[in-house]
Amino acid sequence: MTTPPASPTPRSSAASPRRNPHGAGPGTHLDLPSPLPRSRLETRMDTATQPEAAPAIAVPDLLSAPHLVDVAKPGMAGLAQWLAEQGADVTGSVTPEEQHDAIVGQLKQAGVRVAVGFEAGHVAEDRTAVVWSGIVIGPHAELDQAQQLRLPVLARAYALSAVCAKAGREAVAVGGSHSTATAAAVLAAALDDGRTAWILNAPARGLSAGHGAPGRLVVDFCPDTATHEAAPPGAWQHRPATRYLGSIPKPAVALITATSANARTTRTTSRA
Repeated sequence: MTTPPASPTPRSSAASPRRNPHGAGPGTHLDLPSPLPRSRLETRMDTATQPEAAPAIAVPDLLSAPHLVDVAKPGMAGLAQWLAEQGADVTGSVTPEEQHDAIVGQLKQAGVRVAVGFEAGHVAEDRTAVVWSGIVIGPHAELDQAQQLRLPVLARAYALSAVCAKAGREAVAVGGSHSTATAAAVLAAALDDGRTAWILNAPARGLSAGHGAPGRLVVDFCPDTATHEAAPPGAWQHRPATRYLGSIPKPAVALITATSANARTTRTTSRA
């Protein structure tokens, strides 16, 4: 009786070569490399595109009880509303002409305590920082009081940096020289799934420029003025010394918008 030949020992799937998908013929195979690992960008995008996996973004201690000067201005209102909706104790001041504006009503509804006019008494000793828009011409009573009380004085850009540094990979930042307000508002609306927060210069989804939520955070990193242009010379002469935060935001995604004149700079920045 003839003994049948022993079956060959099967090769483990880990050691088996991946066959040529085009089939070069019987017994012919082609060693293909293993699938590439997920890119660094895909890994960073996880919490930005799947906010349900991310914890709620905490307010930085520096901004847990801030006073915002000119709180109704573009950019400032969005920051104030986000802070208030995330649980911060926020106070702010507006001009007499702005006190009846709709945005002031929204801020009050969110819990921001709004004072009319700019007076030293509006800045209390219990404030953790004073934030301003970056446009001030001449001495300012509230900024002078903040320095007198030795409170940290932050330009809006510094405050946003603190927020984004705390948010880490849950932040989606929009920056550039032009059209950041539109790009950031559209992005916030597109990503809004009920768990998306934003700090913008323009309202998103017809709501407000600031919105608190437990998921990702979309931030408009526009230039530190209300007009997207350089502040008047007088503003820089009286600009208070700002606190150096010592932290760099590391968002999951950074969208940079720029005109063609800045394209080379933008490409260099992106590579860096």
